[in-house]
Amino acid sequence: MINQSEKNKISKFNIITPLPGKNGDHVFVNYLSGAVDLISGEDYTDLLEGAAKNSWDQYEHKGYLVERGYLYTDDKAEDELIEKERRKYKESYDLTQVQIVFVPTYACNFSCHYCFQHEYSNPGVRLNSSITDQFFDYINNQFINEKTKPYITLFGGEPLLNEPGFRKEILYFLKRAAFFNYEIAIVTNAFELKASLREILATGVTIKELQITVDGPPRLHNAIRFTPHEKDTFSRIAEGVDEALGLGLRINFRVIVDKNNIHSLPELAQYCTDKGWIGHSSGKFFTAIGRSYDLHGCQTGNHMLTRSELWEKFVDLAEEYPVLKKFYKPDFHGMTHLFESGKLKEPVFDSCPACKKEWAYDVNGNIYSCTASVGNTKFKLGSFLNGGVISDQRSIDILKNRSVFTIEKCSTCAESLSCGGGCAVVAHNNSGTYSAPDCRPVKEIIATGIRYYKLNEKTKEEMLR
Repeated sequence: MINQSEKNKISKFNIITPLPGKNGDHVFVNYLSGAVDLISGEDYTDLLEGAAKNSWDQYEHKGYLVERGYLYTDDKAEDELIEKERRKYKESYDLTQVQIVFVPTYACNFSCHYCFQHEYSNPGVRLNSSITDQFFDYINNQFINEKTKPYITLFGGEPLLNEPGFRKEILYFLKRAAFFNYEIAIVTNAFELKASLREILATGVTIKELQITVDGPPRLHNAIRFTPHEKDTFSRIAEGVDEALGLGLRINFRVIVDKNNIHSLPELAQYCTDKGWIGHSSGKFFTAIGRSYDLHGCQTGNHMLTRSELWEKFVDLAEEYPVLKKFYKPDFHGMTHLFESGKLKEPVFDSCPACKKEWAYDVNGNIYSCTASVGNTKFKLGSFLNGGVISDQRSIDILKNRSVFTIEKCSTCAESLSCGGGCAVVAHNNSGTYSAPDCRPVKEIIATGIRYYKLNEKTKEEMLR
């Protein structure tokens, strides 16, 4: 939008987006410099005129643009800042725990319509002590040099199935995790959680988190998630949550939404409030909202929400039902952090952890890059059985090096330091390569976040404190 001259260099990371309302106000954001500014309609017009003429020396607010990192008078200044922020990001990222995902079964007692695992079949073998032992032998060697001890996430299928032979093997797996001092996270539908918890804790394993997924308040959840023998699955899930919180365990309570159930979020928020989960005395009840989306081409119909639609609808509902504001705080590409701290969030140089801070393995002995790819054999990278073998080193190398610096389209995108390049698996499904971006509607979501927190009604001093 804005031309450059030899003396003046506009930042490549400037984002300008309209604010809610009809007065022509905009917000100026730069995730590299951390600057956020509200621009009145008149100032925005002057800025466009200055840009069109490329006459910054005559522009009234040139000094301010330079001070805020929107404009540079030194050709090398922005590159130096990029390198400085990149080093900070890497130092922090290197200390991040690796998530080691393990799928002990692809079987499940539910059959959710949006589950991407319906698209492919993984009958596999039954979990046994040999597979468990080979898995731990492999990861103990593979991650021996990590600065921070990795943790293991049990994923499925459903890792807490109540089948005697399977339960015995899961308990053996957890005992081995405890022996090797790995924290365990469990992604579960929680139908068998209450019945499992005492046995799980008896293994001596440390539970990092229980991620429990629901589809709305009881009446809607039970219409979608049920078993052949149990229609009221929500009641058993709630009993499991109560039991876990009573034992001091961390709960990540995640609701999956689409156009058919998003309107029920306030009802679910009220339910969680009435149960005493929101603001629980343990401080260990957390929430998340996930979007039903088409990962591997298994969903049809128009029930899915885009990212923009999800958060626009959330804001509409939260304004009408304030209980929703206590239930969940969306990130809005850093606008929540700005509201709470008075500072823009740090730049994101890479938002995909695959083959860097996340790996996935399954009961069949296969190696994958992450939860989005596990079970889909077209993304198989190797096997951990019999000492382990890598069959697709090229994909691993691409994923390890993937960032906004190696994705060509990200290199010229002002929004890249908020988006971080997105999910590599989604990018591959959309374009056939990991080296493409999974773009996010950054501008739209920034504007939605500003509307939510009414930042456009604050002075600059109030917003940036």
